[in-house]
Amino acid sequence: MTYIPARPNGLPDNYISGASWQFDKLRFFPRGRDALVFGLSAKIKKGGRVLFPAFFCARSLDLFTSYEFDVEWLDVCDDLSFGLDRLAERLDSGNIEAVVVSDFFGWSSQNMQKVIELAKERQILVIRDCCHSALSWQSEQIRADLTVFSFRKTLPVWDGGALIGCGSSPSSMQNSSLARDVRREVIRKLERALGHVGIINPYPVLDFVRRASAVASAEPEKLCDEIRPSRSLVRWLNNAGALHKVARTRRENFLFLQEALRPSGLSSLFPVLGEHDVPQVFPLKTPHASSLVKFLRSHGVGAVRWPGNELPSKVRASPEIFPMANEMNDLIACLPLHQDLERWELEKMASLVNEWSIAGS
Repeated sequence: MTYIPARPNGLPDNYISGASWQFDKLRFFPRGRDALVFGLSAKIKKGGRVLFPAFFCARSLDLFTSYEFDVEWLDVCDDLSFGLDRLAERLDSGNIEAVVVSDFFGWSSQNMQKVIELAKERQILVIRDCCHSALSWQSEQIRADLTVFSFRKTLPVWDGGALIGCGSSPSSMQNSSLARDVRREVIRKLERALGHVGIINPYPVLDFVRRASAVASAEPEKLCDEIRPSRSLVRWLNNAGALHKVARTRRENFLFLQEALRPSGLSSLFPVLGEHDVPQVFPLKTPHASSLVKFLRSHGVGAVRWPGNELPSKVRASPEIFPMANEMNDLIACLPLHQDLERWELEKMASLVNEWSIAGS
């Protein structure tokens, strides 16, 4: 059984080539959604109306409702960006206090600067959501009022939620859990070792556990407090050379898969990499995304759908209002391309996709 993990496992190289991130401008949290809620609560009043792209993961909605934010949705275009005319009309309709713009799958959102200009003209807060790939963000780029990250989507760390735009962290914040950091690292190493020796395909087991957990959990999700970054995350963020290598490898893996998948007749939702884009995944566009993901996971490949079943219920229930968000949710299969994958693993994954496509899905 070939096992191709969804997330990276490796530690950074031992060399240190300078800090890549300015710690005095970051506030750290366990997850990106914790950072997002913290930033919004610091900038707008309770009951404030926040506009999100309809193509989004609903997992964090409990956090927003617990802080009494009024969540609104706006449909996206076929490149997952906001249509500027539609956005301007919605912002002019009144009562929007903040708008969230997402860099989906690591590609910088189209019209980002125009969106910021539209919002600032109306004195509306702009939050840039870089959770899918923090390495796509560049400090010299035009900035939103707040920028949110989730480093664990790119790096093998248990924490990684971070926020720019709310000053620096207070000295009194709690330490991250070293035990949790070590436990996550051990589990990832064990998972990959089992997969490589062919003992077990972990994905059917993980899918079952995930479904069972969703059914069993009736408690609303709670906001996690601000923390000190884990030792693993600090080690990564202080190693500009290692981060550059991660970004370069992910870009190279995307280009390799793009070429290797040509026999399938399928392609990426975003066929071109921008200068600073660092892909989180390979967002393969296919009318049979669900079938492909099931096929790949049955063969040990950590493919996923996003947001998949976690598309907001209001969006899913109103395809006439949010047609593009619903359509794109059905069309995208996310293939792993992280920095720890070797060339033979990419070749194997491409071979499986080509085999599936040629066989008629």
